[in-house]
Amino acid sequence: MQQFIDQLLQGFQDERKASPQFSLNDLIDRLEELPQDMPILLGDADSYRGYYSDLAFAPLYDTEPRTVKEALDAAEDAHGKTFEGYKGGEFTMEGDTPVWYSHYGSCGPAIMGITDEGEILLQYDD
Repeated sequence: MQQFIDQLLQGFQDERKASPQFSLNDLIDRLEELPQDMPILLGDADSYRGYYSDLAFAPLYDTEPRTVKEALDAAEDAHGKTFEGYKGGEFTMEGDTPVWYSHYGSCGPAIMGITDEGEILLQYDD
């Protein structure tokens, strides 16, 4: 039964990977292109509540922004790291892992890009 569930979940992740949603590699590449001292509202990484095998970066709406360099360090640190899912399980984040914009334990929009001004482009589910 667990094998069936794992295959089903892998199919869902494969669908997300085929979408224009940013992967962890996309995020790292984009952050490398931006001025490293520019402020950005991208916090630390954790397992995403919606899909534990995906990665979420916390919004920084109520706190000081961090620099692009700090966000890049957090994204690079998440690559290859194993996180515990919200309700358990261990999930290792790779370069093709889809990324989201939400606090731990919450669902949120998909990260679709970052503008030259550091605005995080988001797509909300219908």
